[in-house]
Amino acid sequence: MMELRRAYAEGATGYMDPKLVEAAPDSLDDLIAEMSSSSSYQQLDITTFVLKTRAMVRYFLQILLFGYLIEHYI
Repeated sequence: MMELRRAYAEGATGYMDPKLVEAAPDSLDDLIAEMSSSSSYQQLDITTFVLKTRAMVRYFLQILLFGYLIEHYI
């Protein structure tokens, strides 16, 4: 758990590359499948997991905000 917190704190700069956010997995199941695939197994680390999870959550929040703005202001 401490390693997870450290990885989150290291990546908590606030800025995320928009390409990373758009390429985020569509669900937690997709993220786990991607992280456990043979191609990414060699690079499997907690920092990558945290970064991909943050990108996925940020992408979902953008979709929700966009939907809210359309529903209430357009």
